[in-house]
Amino acid sequence: MEKRIEVNGVWYVREDSIAGVTTPVEIDPTYYIGAVVETETSCFEFSVLTNEENVMRNDTQTITYTNKEGDRKDWKEDYWDNSEWLRELAATGKTDEGELPLSESDKNVLVEFLKELMYKGLL
Repeated sequence: MEKRIEVNGVWYVREDSIAGVTTPVEIDPTYYIGAVVETETSCFEFSVLTNEENVMRNDTQTITYTNKEGDRKDWKEDYWDNSEWLRELAATGKTDEGELPLSESDKNVLVEFLKELMYKGLL
């Protein structure tokens, strides 16, 4: 027999949950601040992790570089997460020969982007 309940003299079939109401799910989001610079041939995406109060976490700065040469399916990505090296590149504009897989113009864009990030206090 179905479980029934009487409310104000009216009998109802008892339901254990209300349709459409879901149980809350525990989540643990990762917060970050980001910025992007894009050219015809490349894309530089910066991110830094933060806490819930939007305070940056030390040494979590990263740059994801996308080489946009060729068809989109042929694009290549590189990932740089050494914040000390990124700050040095911004300050000097110099790297070891062959260290960066960039054209001279894309390297200049990256250096200016890093300088802007330093100016904003993100790097």
